Amino acid sequence: MNHSERFAWIQLALTPYIGAESFLALIRHYGSARAALAAPAETVRELVCHKQAVAAWKGENAQAVAATEAALAWEEQEHCRLMLLGDSDFPLMLTEGITPPPLLFLRGRTELLNRPAAAIVGSRHATPQAVRIARDFGQALSEKGITVVSGMASGIDTAAHQGALQANGGTVAVWGTGIDRIYPQTNKALAYQIAEQGLVISEFPLGTRPLAGNFPRRNRLIAALSQAVLVVEAAPESGSLITAK
Repeated sequence: MNHSERFAWIQLALTPYIGAESFLALIRHYGSARAALAAPAETVRELVCHKQAVAAWKGENAQAVAATEAALAWEEQEHCRLMLLGDSDFPLMLTEGITPPPLLFLRGRTELLNRPAAAIVGSRHATPQAVRIARDFGQALSEKGITVVSGMASGIDTAAHQGALQANGGTVAVWGTGIDRIYPQTNKALAYQIAEQGLVISEFPLGTRPLAGNFPRRNRLIAALSQAVLVVEAAPESGSLITAK
């Protein structure tokens, strides 16, 4: 993929209201991101899932261009990468069972994406016993060379990451915010440690706030990246059980 097509791919992926399904529909129809962005708004209307996306074409995609330039500037930092669905090392597991994200923001050890992995998820308001169990499982799995995947939320997620960092298997934190916004703020030190020793992933544009609708999208990536999902403690209608399902 040359520079201009890579820029167009990122721009299309960051166009407001263009989700993963609409992105793939546009690529399949037009053959490339550049061709899709050059298409008239009237023809794009027939392919995108969200009506407001058409306004992006009429407005010459100024917001997406700015977001792309910001993303490319972010990528120039050490250990930062924009991974595209079209890249040769894009994780195969993210293309099976879900509509794959067209773009991922990565910070840290990208090689962890190609190792055996297990997710550990559960309640943000976990009991002390559950926190201890999650930490112990995280460490035990990591000691066996299995990457621990979670969402860096308070409670079970935090304990799982902490346990994994005590061993050598590594840990992957999938965020429901932009990769430049740490959430929750109480996990700031943990976030920096994961970025140094593990891997942080987000599919959201820079600056994205922790909106409620982001976390089901995050959870699907946690599940897709893992060969197994362990729920330590969770409510019956929780996102953790949705992840497991």
